[in-house]
Amino acid sequence: QIDDGALGIFLTLALLGVRPGEARALQVEDVDPGAEALVIRHAMKSPNSDAPLRPTKTGEERELPLPLPLSKWLGEHMPEQGFVFTNPNTEAPWTHWALRETWMRAAESAGFPKKLIHLAGNTRHSRATAELQRGSDPRLVQALLGHASFNTTKRHYAEIGAAALRRVVMPDSEGR
Repeated sequence: QIDDGALGIFLTLALLGVRPGEARALQVEDVDPGAEALVIRHAMKSPNSDAPLRPTKTGEERELPLPLPLSKWLGEHMPEQGFVFTNPNTEAPWTHWALRETWMRAAESAGFPKKLIHLAGNTRHSRATAELQRGSDPRLVQALLGHASFNTTKRHYAEIGAAALRRVVMPDSEGR
């Protein structure tokens, strides 16, 4: 179970597939509630809460739509200035380690085996895989994840699951 005050950063990771360092770096000015969007401009490149903000891994900004659960959370919890997500236990920006520990505790309490729990890998990979299984254009998945090269997306998400393959091979079977 993740405390409601901490939930926003995990919604961002899971629903938008952003990198943890990008979510940790989000500033209030990066969120546009009127446009229902947020802009990924920076990342925290070290695990500490006082890590300097650097450009994203690709050096490119990307605008992402705000999913309803995240938009609702932001409406209730977003501060007036500074970092969007702070650790409710310290009121400081999340450290890599606190984020990871919170995720591990929640995943373990949900019954996931330890060897399957990896914050960035699970959230980004799950989001990308789900989109590809739904039939989304792989170039949209590339844009969502912020991959500079389509080859990165192809290499990491080539496995799209048996149900998607059945839809290709047997389109009349509706994935059965």
